[in-house]
Order: sequence, then C-alpha cells, then structure tokens
Amino acid sequence: MSLWFGMIMVPLLIAGAYVFAVADLMSDKLFGTRRTFMVVLFLAYAVYRGIRVYQSFKKNQHEE
Repeated sequence: MSLWFGMIMVPLLIAGAYVFAVADLMSDKLFGTRRTFMVVLFLAYAVYRGIRVYQSFKKNQHEE
C-alpha cells in the first residue's frame, strides 16, 4: 500500500511544483521568495519520495 501511495505522490508533487511555478494560483498570498521556496520544497520532497519508492521497490523484488 505504501509503495502505491508513494508512486502516486511523486507525480502529484511534481505537478504541484509546476503549478506553483507557472500558474497564478494563490499569487496574492504566495509570491516572491515564498513561492520559490514552495516550488523547491515540493521538488525536494518529490525526490525524497521517489528515492524511498525506488528503495522499497528494490527491496520487494529481492524478497520475492
């Protein structure tokens, strides 16, 4: 279950970072440095989740 959740979260986080980087979503509250920080945070968490999913996937392959 955790593996599937992680596989879904990685593209959603990347899409969220893209939306914050390109669209005017919440531009009245999030602008400038805060907006850039949010994009970097989303991308960093996507990389972290991607690494965890990859490690979990490799571990499951070795157990079978």
